[in-house]
Amino acid sequence: MDLLEEEETDDYGILRPTQLAFKSAMRFVVEAYERLGDRFPKASTDADRGIRLTWSRLAPDCEVRLVCPATGDQASYLYHELQDDYAVEREVTVLNLVQWLNQA
Repeated sequence: MDLLEEEETDDYGILRPTQLAFKSAMRFVVEAYERLGDRFPKASTDADRGIRLTWSRLAPDCEVRLVCPATGDQASYLYHELQDDYAVEREVTVLNLVQWLNQA
């Protein structure tokens, strides 16, 4: 929610996400949280107008990124990496997000 209250821009660029990016990210995060409960990992965001949530763990080396773009002409996607194995899921579902978050 803090992202929506950010200034529009700062010296480094755009801060506030679009409503579309925010709604997409919230939908995925809320549904994933409902499935994972207190096992839900912490997330961080970047400063683009879209929202990029990144979860990572050092042992095993694992990273999951949920990217919700700012405009409807791009689709959300999920990037996951587990040690040397990585891929991009172009069709994001709560189930595949939860699957990868369980490993992160």
